[in-house]
Amino acid sequence: MKKQKLIASVAIITMAMSLFTGCAVKMGVPEVRDGRFDFSVTYEVNGEEQTYTGVYVCKYEGVSVALDGKGRSWNGYIENGRPDGMVEIQNNDDGKIYIDFKFNPLYFMSDPNSVIFEIPEPELILVYHSEDPDFVHFSQEVDFLADYGVQLISYTYSDPVENSFEEKWVLGNFEMGIN
Repeated sequence: MKKQKLIASVAIITMAMSLFTGCAVKMGVPEVRDGRFDFSVTYEVNGEEQTYTGVYVCKYEGVSVALDGKGRSWNGYIENGRPDGMVEIQNNDDGKIYIDFKFNPLYFMSDPNSVIFEIPEPELILVYHSEDPDFVHFSQEVDFLADYGVQLISYTYSDPVENSFEEKWVLGNFEMGIN
């Protein structure tokens, strides 16, 4: 009997803490919670045309609650790719040139809270070599073709999913801080 009272007490305290800490919130939950999006980018390096193809994966992670509000959490990554969503295409004396695909899971999953309303477009980024591993200097304002023989030629990205969001009470992950 004592064990049942203890379990019931812990359950009640947990529910009360969830409600009073702001972690139980009413939020639109997506009907489509994950997606796979094919993409292809064709580029040129020193006169040689190359194509990078892959799959961008998006997954719904739940709701996050912070001092400044609440929102849906998504995880997006390139399958078998780098965690930052970029691909290195050249390493030269100045640094490394990457394609930044500019992917955003909110866009691809049609999240109404997305602040990005335009179709993402890839861009080239030069990350300069540095002896200090804590310091990163990069530039997008480079004439990549003239200076390094690199240019983007074309790209294709899959369209975002059609998604709907049903308002439900959910437990959110509390994140301390405002940023």
